[in-house]
Amino acid sequence: MQSNFWNYLFETIEIIEAMDENNIVDQVATRLETITFLYERKFDPANSFEEYVALKFIETISQVIKKT
Repeated sequence: MQSNFWNYLFETIEIIEAMDENNIVDQVATRLETITFLYERKFDPANSFEEYVALKFIETISQVIKKT
């Protein structure tokens, strides 16, 4: 599970880097929401702290983007 998460996160970085400027905020928001959907409640902070923190960070950024 953890390896898939990091691979998906790295893939997301590459996708974001390749995005054109049209609707980039919406595209990034959609990708972040997908990560949150796929991995919510998958990581216990006691056992997978790094993944848990990364996912919380992604959720927070996604929420901020929605407010703009």
